Amino acid sequence: MAGRFYVGIDGGGTRTRACIIDEQRRARGWGEAGAWWCGGLHEGAAALGIAAVEAAVRRARQESGLPLDQPQVGAFLSLAGIQTARDAARLRRRAAFRALEPWLAERIGVDGDPVGALATVTAEGPGIVLIEGTGAACWGRDAAGRTWRANGWGPHLSDEGSGSYLGWAALQATMRAYDGRGPDTALAASVLRHVAVEDASELPRAVYEGEFSRTQIAALAPLLIDAAQEGDPVARDILERAIAELTASVAAVVEKLCLYPDTYPLVLAGGLFEHGLFHRLLTEQVGHELPHLKPVKPEHPPAYGAALLALAAGGRAGKETQR
Repeated sequence: MAGRFYVGIDGGGTRTRACIIDEQRRARGWGEAGAWWCGGLHEGAAALGIAAVEAAVRRARQESGLPLDQPQVGAFLSLAGIQTARDAARLRRRAAFRALEPWLAERIGVDGDPVGALATVTAEGPGIVLIEGTGAACWGRDAAGRTWRANGWGPHLSDEGSGSYLGWAALQATMRAYDGRGPDTALAASVLRHVAVEDASELPRAVYEGEFSRTQIAALAPLLIDAAQEGDPVARDILERAIAELTASVAAVVEKLCLYPDTYPLVLAGGLFEHGLFHRLLTEQVGHELPHLKPVKPEHPPAYGAALLALAAGGRAGKETQR
């Protein structure tokens, strides 16, 4: 197939997606694989993540009809866990990344996962993106190109409002209802069914001996949203606290970058925004506290935005870091 092609990769804690576009910005192929983020940027975790990137790109090439082993002109990797210049440099030094480079593209840009999401709406202009999946993060850029990030520093430091945050809260509410520290909640029955145990006393064994991953914990988040939708007060309280944390993250970025009083896009990216109640509560809260922002659900996935960044770079390595 003649022409110049570019590939964008969106890597998160649940899945990795690849999109190949042509010079007319048309998507020619999509591919999906498992999680990119496997807990760190050390050799072992990076190797697992890079394997997911390779699998997603291979499937995108197959769908597009391109040769499986012919590199694209440019690539842009928009990846969870890449938060600083040092992170990007560490990844580039990993053996798995160095082995991938000649196969993937002639030139490769690397940045964090919010960057690809924002590029679906504006490639270089000012705006904010709120990522809401297994993890959560808010990232923004002003007209001068300055950037800032709030939240999303990992599960042990700051991941409030994320899918895994909601999942842990669902588990904790179940145990609190069981041992008497908290009120009864309809959420408990949903959690026990999902984990496949009959009684809450079996939940600790299932969680700890089963070594639940963050992805598995985050899979409980839709159950909590459904319970809140059905009027469960415990689930509703947890959900409203999560929305408050996410709104505070957006407000911190707005304040740091002085993104006011003009109107700026707030890109809402991530699977939890597909749930109507979650989307409505977040947009209502933002509308109340930050009315100058315009919430936007992008028409294209973040992998497409990453591909646009590869195309915009024209084969040059794109921005490698975010601050």
